[in-house]
Amino acid sequence: MRFALALVSFASIIATGAAFPVSFVNGTVTTPLGTVTGTATIPGVFRFVFRYAQAARWRPATAVTTLQSMSALPPVCPQEILDTGGQWTGNEDCLFAVLYVPANFNGSTIVWFHGGSLLVGGANDPAIDGSSLALATNSMVAVVQYRLGVLGFLPPPPNNNLGVRDAILALNLLHTILPSFGGSSQTVTVAGQSAGGMLIRAIIASPSASSLFSKIILHSDTLNYGFYNASTLTTLQNNFFPTLNCTATDATCQNAASLADIMEAQMDFSPADFDPSTAGPIMFRPVHDGSLITTTLTSSFPSSLKPLLLTTANDEGAALIFGGIDFVVPSFAYEAVLDSVIPDFRADAVLNSSFYQLDSSDPDSVRDELKDIVTDLGWRCPDWTFVKAWAARGGSVFTGLFLRGGLHSSNINIAFCNSSETHVCHTDDVPILFGTQASPSAAQSALITEVQARWNNFVHSSTPNPPTLPTWTATTSSSVNVFPLGGSGPIAAGACAGFWGTPTAPFDYQMFGL
Repeated sequence: MRFALALVSFASIIATGAAFPVSFVNGTVTTPLGTVTGTATIPGVFRFVFRYAQAARWRPATAVTTLQSMSALPPVCPQEILDTGGQWTGNEDCLFAVLYVPANFNGSTIVWFHGGSLLVGGANDPAIDGSSLALATNSMVAVVQYRLGVLGFLPPPPNNNLGVRDAILALNLLHTILPSFGGSSQTVTVAGQSAGGMLIRAIIASPSASSLFSKIILHSDTLNYGFYNASTLTTLQNNFFPTLNCTATDATCQNAASLADIMEAQMDFSPADFDPSTAGPIMFRPVHDGSLITTTLTSSFPSSLKPLLLTTANDEGAALIFGGIDFVVPSFAYEAVLDSVIPDFRADAVLNSSFYQLDSSDPDSVRDELKDIVTDLGWRCPDWTFVKAWAARGGSVFTGLFLRGGLHSSNINIAFCNSSETHVCHTDDVPILFGTQASPSAAQSALITEVQARWNNFVHSSTPNPPTLPTWTATTSSSVNVFPLGGSGPIAAGACAGFWGTPTAPFDYQMFGL
């Protein structure tokens, strides 16, 4: 029935003489690499799925020379199934792109890179079905898969940054085929959430990718964590491959290992045992190698900065704290639990500061404060430091904070996250942007409409300020000017002004010189 409704919608558009993408008839498009056929998703949108590259294990990928479309969503890249523990899924042949193309496509493209700590995720996440977003923004929404975990970010020497190279290869291929859909290679916005944001940071820091995009959108980027140094990659290589009974240079042994053995070795491997700079939720990261990735985006930046829109969620740390500690913590245990969350000198700095003090009237004050600490250290404060640095170097940047969200499937079983739509946990902004929130409230529906309108304006004109909505003021080198999404402002700087990022309480990338 959905397919039939979509065809009716397309037929009505043809009858009224509305514009169609080039060669876009009944979901079929002829490109320089072959003809692809789409599947109707909602009225007015077709989905195209195809492999953009192929790659031998731990080797750079090669772009396909012929596109072959498929109707189903693609297999995900090999990854652990987080909610079952000790199991894995996926296929090494996983370099696919999923394009959502609206009938009213006006030429702009949003290329989305999924989150998941560079360990999990893929285009099969219902929250990132791009149909609604494509229709609302008149843009193509392209969801790109890239290699994850050790297969994408811990290859044997001399290779590195395979997941980043996958993403750049996908952008290159999109440039080849976009005109066939009626798109322009000059109006591509790279966007992503969480670790997808880190991947985009690596793309920004790669001169070879500079011509492949014109704007940037980062959701909840984990900017507390910088790229690895080359020496860290070497250390991890020398300690990971022996767990497969191989050396880091024995390609024959590495290729003979079963995928099951590789995934089990990855799940058992703890990088922080060998290099403290790897501590944190993103264990395998892009490497500042000086050739592909030439700037750190912490101490060094590209010479030319493109328009940037960056947002965080109000309760980024809640999933970690309330999901990992499923009971109320007594106040006398605050210091001990804090030491386990931040196992270094910064815990003492927190206790000695005026921030994050327990509230005797709040029975769950310990978890509430821990949630705010993780939110500020992991996301809010390093992200706000980053945008000020971007503005100081002449880059146009807008900064927002989600004060209302949806409910991503990863947070369904966390009571704090599912108890209120104003508890905006990490990833809860994604169903709002994509318009995939199930049974949204009136307030959520209004926010979906606003966010999609603002993102639409940014994609097309570099500012999130359509004429019918309140003005979102740009960030400057001295003022972040955080815009409240789904709530009211102003937004206080709190510990992001003068506490985090200082010698007393440095960010992780500062501690480890990344």
